Amino acid sequence: MFKRLQAVLLVLLVVGGCVGYQTRNGAPVYKTWDEGFGGREWAIPGVDSGTFVALNKHYSKDRNQAYFHAKIIQGADSSTFVALSDQYAKDSRHAFFEDRIVAGATPSSFRTAKYDFAQDATDIFLQTSPLKVCDINTFRWLSDKWEMDSKCAYTRGRKLENADPGTFKVINYWYAKDGNRVFESIFAKSIDGADSESFELDKGICEVCAHDKNRCYRYEKFVPCGDTK
Repeated sequence: MFKRLQAVLLVLLVVGGCVGYQTRNGAPVYKTWDEGFGGREWAIPGVDSGTFVALNKHYSKDRNQAYFHAKIIQGADSSTFVALSDQYAKDSRHAFFEDRIVAGATPSSFRTAKYDFAQDATDIFLQTSPLKVCDINTFRWLSDKWEMDSKCAYTRGRKLENADPGTFKVINYWYAKDGNRVFESIFAKSIDGADSESFELDKGICEVCAHDKNRCYRYEKFVPCGDTK
């Protein structure tokens, strides 16, 4: 059984290593692989084989166009197009997430940031969405999926209304709190009636079970104490 598992893992590593741009009959193609279909090759529309260059496993360009996988990136300027990561790229006019324009981003200062975020001189971006952060100069990523700056706090880029960054504290992936409120990450809002001072996680393995001096909680909902397991 162990040898069979080793063989399967070896096949996956070999196949996985073949994903990306390859040449077939003198023309570049993009190869994918998954368990349902196995290896598949995708023709790149309108590609100029003589000037084609793969920038990484996900981005490429020729003298006329830029590509994400086998898709033409509409609006891209091939002559200035560069890949920043597996998901972000830019040219002299736009920033891109995969094959989509990142609205409002300034290409000259656009760069990748922590996790799957990006940023320019004035804002933070999550995929194609600007976060419109309160203070770009002090913005930082906390543990799990919480962020903050000197004026606001966020969960996965969604602003937490009335959060106090001066007392903001991450509890775990699901909960955070400040001196006045407890926040949950699913709906990015405070939990009505939760007592911040006494709020804490229940003991045990349940990461969404908590209590304060008045109530017990599972996620953002009140539950009878004793049911948070």
